[in-house]
Amino acid sequence: MWTIRGLFTELARNEDEILAMIEDGSLLYAFDLSLEPKLAKQRALRVLPHCVDDFIAGRSCEFEWPAVARLLVPHDHPILTGLEVQHVCNVSCAHVTALIRRKFLTAVKNGRPGPGGSPRITTESFLRFLQDRRFP
Repeated sequence: MWTIRGLFTELARNEDEILAMIEDGSLLYAFDLSLEPKLAKQRALRVLPHCVDDFIAGRSCEFEWPAVARLLVPHDHPILTGLEVQHVCNVSCAHVTALIRRKFLTAVKNGRPGPGGSPRITTESFLRFLQDRRFP
């Protein structure tokens, strides 16, 4: 997913303009991935790339949640690795670990450190987390 800072260049807009686009639905799917959204000094917003593509092409984004969920998790497995969550959300492994520790994501088995090591997270908890964190 796109960060707000990444969208500065891609859309040639500033932060206020991008936030306005999210709020007016021009960028329909944005998510606040902050550890504590109500207390955070700064949001950790991420925007669905397909919405950005639609905006650039001059189309309105008309995805419904099931299609968004399929874009984010393109398989039917009940488990995601922490690495998959990192890649989908464009966050660090430390952020994924913090989301698990704070019980925003449900880990079914702790991963091992090093190459190939990654926590295993239920797909259901990941998609529920994103639905709950849809912004605005």
